[in-house]
Amino acid sequence: MENQDIIVFGIQAWDIEIGSNCKNIAATMAKNNHVLYINQPLDRKSRIKERATEKVKKRVAVLRGKQPEIEKIDSEFWVMNPRTLLESLIGCPTGGCLTG
Repeated sequence: MENQDIIVFGIQAWDIEIGSNCKNIAATMAKNNHVLYINQPLDRKSRIKERATEKVKKRVAVLRGKQPEIEKIDSEFWVMNPRTLLESLIGCPTGGCLTG
């Protein structure tokens, strides 16, 4: 496969410290294709618990519009950090978080 436009919805974040098959496959495909790797959005729990880490600081900067959503990794490889914050429903009272 060559000269194709490929979008990869990352199961693991691009900036995770450990390796992953998803990242390795995307990087391999980018050698002969145009690849956009889309990270899962930052979740509120990570934003609070890992706020001192560089990866969360970078994602928060994207959320605030201080850094671009898309970063060029290589000549044919880009990573997107969506300008979105995920909320968890775990811990919400029975009936939901939005009921009064």
